[in-house]
Amino acid sequence: MIDCGMVHANFQDSVAQNMELLRYLTPEIIKNIDACVITHIHADHVARLPLLVRYGLECPVYITKPSAILMPVALKDSAYI
Repeated sequence: MIDCGMVHANFQDSVAQNMELLRYLTPEIIKNIDACVITHIHADHVARLPLLVRYGLECPVYITKPSAILMPVALKDSAYI
């Protein structure tokens, strides 16, 4: 998987769109993901990561060291979206 973000919050009905996308990421599909590559730290690229982990994502997540340093800030920020 490349990135695991959410639809940007500036779009109308973004919550509904994000939930609709989750219909396609069933636990069976999530458990078959071999790796996740995070290209950069923006909500539309990382914000869904905690939810995927909750639904069973257990694969390695590849990320640059600078992005890894910023990841907690990005995830905390996206929790409010």
